Amino acid sequence: MQRILLSVALVVALPAVDAAQPRAAGKSAQPPYPQMMTRAELRACLLRERDIDARNQAFEAVRVVHDEALARAAEEAKTLAGELSAVPPSDESAVARYNAKVDQRNKVVDALNKEAEAMNAKLALIRADAVDYMNECASKVFDKADEQALIKELGARPTLKHTPPPAPTPPQPRQIEV
Repeated sequence: MQRILLSVALVVALPAVDAAQPRAAGKSAQPPYPQMMTRAELRACLLRERDIDARNQAFEAVRVVHDEALARAAEEAKTLAGELSAVPPSDESAVARYNAKVDQRNKVVDALNKEAEAMNAKLALIRADAVDYMNECASKVFDKADEQALIKELGARPTLKHTPPPAPTPPQPRQIEV
């Protein structure tokens, strides 16, 4: 009988002992409530979102122009490939003219490649800023009244036009000089 009473006493006393002990630092019984953003913080986040959107739209405009230039370069490559069969190997001046066209095209392609590297760096920066924005702003709680007031103050959010990226083009081999 004493064993049963001792067991019951332990079962009843353990939760009380656990509650009396101080919790380890950083651990709370309830999950922390998210802090509400102030209007100034929300304004900064909205301005940041608009900046990222504007930079993204500007990048998209540059990308469209770049893609058009790539398409022209691919057409020129096809034209040059067709011209190669008409160049007689024994005619040095015809070979020199053809090689000059190929060199000119290669310069254009090199310029497009440098432009693509710069565009990739800009896109990486925009994406990194977007990730930071998502981590710092998008997951926070804010007052809807503050948001409505800021939208009246800053103006409506611009509508974004998103164009899907084009299908990747297969790599174009460089023409070998004759």
